[in-house]
Amino acid sequence: MRHRAPRVAAVVALVVLAAGCGGDDEPSADAATPSPSATTPTSAPVAQPDTLGVDVRVTNLDAHAADPAVARWRLLNAAIVRTTNDRTVAPALRQVATDAVVRDFAKRLAPGWKDGWTVPSSVILRIEDSRPDRVVGCLWSPSQAYRGKDGKPVSTPDQSWLRIVSTYSGSGDALRFGSFEVDGTCAGEAP
Repeated sequence: MRHRAPRVAAVVALVVLAAGCGGDDEPSADAATPSPSATTPTSAPVAQPDTLGVDVRVTNLDAHAADPAVARWRLLNAAIVRTTNDRTVAPALRQVATDAVVRDFAKRLAPGWKDGWTVPSSVILRIEDSRPDRVVGCLWSPSQAYRGKDGKPVSTPDQSWLRIVSTYSGSGDALRFGSFEVDGTCAGEAP
């Protein structure tokens, strides 16, 4: 898959980092691994996840309220924010991502952790497509631009929707994302 680098380094938490997050690892036995449960999309809304104190707003969530993969993708995005801001891998990240993705995020976030950078506790997303093995969403880049210790943006955030492709396997509580990759931009106005 083609990767397009973001135009602004300030979106490192979910953009530059994500460009390399991929892999086929299965979660290790020591990772927090919930027991599997069968979940089938229906027309009934799916219980949306606790988003760890992060405001994860999906602008078109009503259209995807019955999709358990979208619910887990919301949790994945919340876990990335928690991992960034808490300067340690959030347990929820281990629950929704493979070991390879967790390791990649931790490695790429380490320089920002060292400098005390954080991202806002509010993520703005839009779902473009959801299939049985992947979720394609759009991330409003200013909603995840790095902030320095003083709370000010590290650089001027790009005003665009970044297209994020995330592949997964499993279902229900056993659903794990094996990639989280930037693949260009999505069309659309600012939220």
